[in-house]
Amino acid sequence: MSIGPDRDNALHCDQSRGNQRLYLHPAQSPGLATRFKIEPVTGRWVASASQDGEVRCDLDTLNLNAERLKANRAGVINLVREGIKKDGTLKNIKRLYRLASEPGPDGLLPPFASAVERYLARKLLAHAGPSKSGQGP
Repeated sequence: MSIGPDRDNALHCDQSRGNQRLYLHPAQSPGLATRFKIEPVTGRWVASASQDGEVRCDLDTLNLNAERLKANRAGVINLVREGIKKDGTLKNIKRLYRLASEPGPDGLLPPFASAVERYLARKLLAHAGPSKSGQGP
């Protein structure tokens, strides 16, 4: 994934941020993943709670909803959705979740892993049903 400008010259990630302060840091913010969600069709990140100004501010500061990023996230999630259509078993959803959340042999997560992980976490919770919905994947 590139951190430079999009085709329309929209900067994102650290180039967009410059020296602006971020409110949240993945390694220092417990429960961060529950504070945002992905819109699967558009690939857009949104705050889980409309009043979560810190998440919205960081999404804007980093320009994480740049058109290219949204299109790439939506494309990856669409591939995952196709995989679930072919095999919607809990076993397969867990397998896909592990692929998205565990580093590969190169020590890196797959591209757009966090978006796929968030999408699949919701699928796992839905698969578990209401009695287990408080538990993680």
